[in-house]
Amino acid sequence: MEDTMESSIQNWTLNIEPRVAVVGVGGAGCSIIDHIYYSGANVETIAINTDRRSLKNVSANRKVLLCDRVTKGEGAKGDHELGRSCAITHSEEISDALQGHDMVFIIAGMGGGTGTGAAPVIAEISQRLEMITFAIAINPFSFEKCRCRTARDGLRRLRTMAPMTMVMENDLLLEQAPDATMDEAFTMASAGINEYISKSTKKVTNAFLEQLALLETDMGEPYGEWPAMDTDTIRILFP
Repeated sequence: MEDTMESSIQNWTLNIEPRVAVVGVGGAGCSIIDHIYYSGANVETIAINTDRRSLKNVSANRKVLLCDRVTKGEGAKGDHELGRSCAITHSEEISDALQGHDMVFIIAGMGGGTGTGAAPVIAEISQRLEMITFAIAINPFSFEKCRCRTARDGLRRLRTMAPMTMVMENDLLLEQAPDATMDEAFTMASAGINEYISKSTKKVTNAFLEQLALLETDMGEPYGEWPAMDTDTIRILFP
């Protein structure tokens, strides 16, 4: 029975792979998207920002500029309510960018305007589209006192929309590599996030393949589409 199950899973692996979107929101999120884009990972990268110049300098498969007329392309200036409002205004465009994917990873820095305000809105849109939604929140350095409270509020909102939210602490990056430049620290963060995305995708994929192999055994017919996974199963995988 176990040999049959393993053989079925291997066959499914050849036919079914999740379509993964990695979405960078705001300055920090988009900087990491740039690294992931050049890493060669089998994902579609989407960069979303209110800062026109910053967005132009980022490499991604798709870009969404929020509220260009309102912000004049100069960003949300730390106003997370403005970042939230801009994301809501462009919800249809964001939805269009997410369409066609099975899993979505949202990467955003907490404490600023765009990432803090827009990330929860994007997570809500992803959930509404019935996609498996992960979020990666990057907390500010502890010396950035004015951003820490905003970051806590933003993280709370994000977790409400995306319970599977991982937090990356900037302070830990400094502890692990005290002599690293900011660019080097972002490269380290990007590598860690890339590995997390890869492992999470593999974990969910394997769970699907096991379910599909059982379904094939019970029904005697192959299942050719990537199915929706219930919330309870996801929370077992990522408590």
